[in-house]
Amino acid sequence: MSKIPILFLHNRSYDTAERIFSDQEAWSAYEVHLVTSAKYADPRLQDLCQVTVTNISDLHELEVFCGRLIEENAIRYVSTVTEYFVLLAARLRDTYGLPGMTFATAQRFRDKVLMKTLLAAEGVCTPAFAVVHTQDEVLAFHERHGRCVLKPIQGVGAKGLTVIGSARELPDVTECSQEMEVEAFIDAPMAHCDAITVAGDVQFFSAGQYLQPPGAYRQALFNSSVQIEDAALLQRLRGVQEHINRVLGLEDGVTHLEVFLTPELVFCEIAARPGGGGISETVEFKYGVNLLRAQVYLDCGRREALVSERSARAQAAGHLGILGPQNEGIVQILAEGRHRGQVLEVQGVTPSQAASPRHCTDYSALCLVQGESHQALRSDLQELQARIAATWEA
Repeated sequence: MSKIPILFLHNRSYDTAERIFSDQEAWSAYEVHLVTSAKYADPRLQDLCQVTVTNISDLHELEVFCGRLIEENAIRYVSTVTEYFVLLAARLRDTYGLPGMTFATAQRFRDKVLMKTLLAAEGVCTPAFAVVHTQDEVLAFHERHGRCVLKPIQGVGAKGLTVIGSARELPDVTECSQEMEVEAFIDAPMAHCDAITVAGDVQFFSAGQYLQPPGAYRQALFNSSVQIEDAALLQRLRGVQEHINRVLGLEDGVTHLEVFLTPELVFCEIAARPGGGGISETVEFKYGVNLLRAQVYLDCGRREALVSERSARAQAAGHLGILGPQNEGIVQILAEGRHRGQVLEVQGVTPSQAASPRHCTDYSALCLVQGESHQALRSDLQELQARIAATWEA
């Protein structure tokens, strides 16, 4: 019997593809055509799938290129796990009559103004927000709402995000290359919610709390979170997730939702793809659920084997993303953490003088961490970050 051809759009590390496609038996019925750029074309990918290297920076050219691949290889499904390709994958499905998330649905999970407009109309608590084209519009919003956040309407990874505390800090939005929105600043911790939805029903749900606001990555030089253990809070957050899914019309998919932890739980944004930057790895360690593979399974019409049957680990789990440059002191600190069992896994530690981070997951190193409880792990992470920060000051 001939294999089912699928197109997978890729702009992540080899590790990402390996976590999805390494189980050869699970993918034995499929012929995976992976499209990527030279930057991400690790030679080991050839052992997992058929690799095609092209320019992925121009999405219009890439759409034409992928269209030819779809026609030449009779592609049945299109998949991706990265925000950059979500709309392109949906548009390809629509154009070629393929199953999966449509462009209209995908747009509701990419356009920050559209999603908040739809959700606010259905009773979801959102910050005040507006589309802006001029400095005068930003200034008028700031005068009404005070401290605010300016960001691209279809941004990702907090790239291009600016917190405006006073009128003196207003950027020139006319120089921005993307459409921009401004929203009221919410002074509260933030949770990320990571869920698998099948046929409109949330089959898996987890949530973590960031230790730093993702938008503050340039100042903090860390991006870390710890999985939430509070059952009552998890239930409330799951209720928000289910309400949002209904409003935005999610049938099948993996989502990454961000919510401000105020008494009323204020929506920030949601994406129709697995959480990145260590979140998916943490969820897999804690719950045995591979969010990346679940996304591709669902894109390919597979609704089985998405959720692990094993119990969640008793230990608290989280991740630590380091955005500052690596040095020998950090290598030693992380090695000590591994020896103590606090640090479970370290990716990408090579002493270097890295440039300023381009986005909130532009790590020089990523660590999975564990602790006795949520609060204990938060304390351990804060101590670990302080020790690492001290190496940059020495």
